[in-house]
Amino acid sequence: MEFNVKLTLLTSHSSICTISGMDFEWKSTMHLAMRNLGTSGRFMIPLMVTMILLSGFRSATFSVEHLQAGGPPIANALLIAWLTGSLLGPILLPWLPGRNLAVKGLMAGLLGLLLYPAACFPLHLEPLDVLMALLIIPSVTLVLITHHLLPIPLALVALAAGIWIAARFI
Repeated sequence: MEFNVKLTLLTSHSSICTISGMDFEWKSTMHLAMRNLGTSGRFMIPLMVTMILLSGFRSATFSVEHLQAGGPPIANALLIAWLTGSLLGPILLPWLPGRNLAVKGLMAGLLGLLLYPAACFPLHLEPLDVLMALLIIPSVTLVLITHHLLPIPLALVALAAGIWIAARFI
């Protein structure tokens, strides 16, 4: 089966993308992306706040210095995963390679991984933060794009968060 993408400009306000015989209007795609951003924010914002607060712990003691050092990398990783999975992924869905939605979600997650070093450029990253980002960004992106249909990315998110939290308290 051939995968054809044809973009037809109708007016200055509307355009249609045809993918394998299915038409997607850009206005509805943007509406869906903004709706995904809002609905996923219900659990992403509390998760981000919790992980940022937990980043202040080292050896089971909390300090503001540790919070200032560990908070931005985790905040950047979760923010990139949230924006990639809720906004960028659905917008780029017609152009992401692969037919399966899970493959497209993984490709969007890998795109998010490329954005992580740029977002953390002036920060000093610990190896644990890099490992956490490698596991969390593609997994959260995949979960958001597939609308929570795959249990494996959820398990990877739980594993990454568990390793990260355990390392903070040990």
